[in-house]
Amino acid sequence: MKLCYLMGLALALLLPAEASGQSPFDRAPAGPLWRADVAGSRQRAGIEPAGIRLGGLDVQAAVSETAAGDSNVQRTAAGSQGDAFVIVAPQVSATSVSANRRIVLQARAAAYRYARLTSQNRETYALSGDVEFRVTRSTMLAVRASQRQSFEPFASSTASETVGSPARYNALRGELGSRTETGNLRVNTLVSLERREYAAIVDLRGFTADQSFRDTRTLNLSINGEVATQTFLTPVFIGDVSTISSLSPQACCDRTGNAGSVMAGVHAQATPLLAFELTGGYAFRSFDSGLLKGYSGATWRARSEWYPSPLISVTAEVSRSIENGGLRDAAGVVADRWSGKLYYEVRRNLDAVITVSGTREDYRGTDIIAHDFVTGIDLRYAATRHLQCSAYVYYRDRTASSPRLPGVGSAIEGGLSLRTAL
Repeated sequence: MKLCYLMGLALALLLPAEASGQSPFDRAPAGPLWRADVAGSRQRAGIEPAGIRLGGLDVQAAVSETAAGDSNVQRTAAGSQGDAFVIVAPQVSATSVSANRRIVLQARAAAYRYARLTSQNRETYALSGDVEFRVTRSTMLAVRASQRQSFEPFASSTASETVGSPARYNALRGELGSRTETGNLRVNTLVSLERREYAAIVDLRGFTADQSFRDTRTLNLSINGEVATQTFLTPVFIGDVSTISSLSPQACCDRTGNAGSVMAGVHAQATPLLAFELTGGYAFRSFDSGLLKGYSGATWRARSEWYPSPLISVTAEVSRSIENGGLRDAAGVVADRWSGKLYYEVRRNLDAVITVSGTREDYRGTDIIAHDFVTGIDLRYAATRHLQCSAYVYYRDRTASSPRLPGVGSAIEGGLSLRTAL
């Protein structure tokens, strides 16, 4: 009821508005690539959904229906169970803009239904409202409120150690951001407060496994920026610090503590067809409890983009990050990731994306090391601007040095989707 009231209040406050400048919340381009005029991110007239105009609102709405199958739904190494499932996912957004203000409301949901493994049935949703306004010629402020219900993927560092129903969580988040451009310097700052609570899991025997030890409240301050130069190199910097409080502290696994990172590097447009970004620095995750082991050391991110032809784009990326794990005695997980993607514009209305990626996860405080490998292809065909069809198939394989870690084993997942939009 509170969410309905908040969304209704935000709609009532919508005034004629207009976007000016990039949102302070955007640390990267809206699309998957740095450039918006290449394969993989190009907007094509007559194909992309146009939405409708209702008074002073630009409204976008769509619904997707997916029929899919998974050979190992719960990602178990032995006794794997496959199943067919369907997903129905509606979404809607309303945008109002003026010379100095932009207001955006978004809502999306998804319902998963399995043919046999009905314990995996679930619903997700996300609601958000953004208000952005220009304070001065060089400064813009933004406020965002959001709430979502989601689930931790089985084969991930955030998965629960209990195999059973999906690990559901609810997150309520508020953000205040600013974007300042002065001379050659551009700086984004963001303060956020998030409360995340996990529901209990029902294991394969029907018993309930409490997950409240993962409930947290996180206050975060982040800053990032860049300095324009007369060369092809642009210095960049990124930093953040968080205070994390456990909402249901337990002697074994109190996650109260601090986290942060600082990185610096360069973004380079080496040639019109090649760009890269290299950043590195220091990161830490500490716990007030002496029973959990944190991390203090190097962190990095390197990414390159190559556009060998107007129809092909290629990306490669490696990174290290610290994640909040799902094990009681390993709340900090150091994840080293690598990935590559090839975007191919087969025809004006037919796209293909080939993906290959891998992850090495170090569960701090234990002897558990996990490796994850994923490869697959996505196809998207736009029949009209209102109707799109897509297909995907992925192979996933995950191994771990300890049987304690769930979500190991291999699986093949594929599906067909139909998306209808205004």
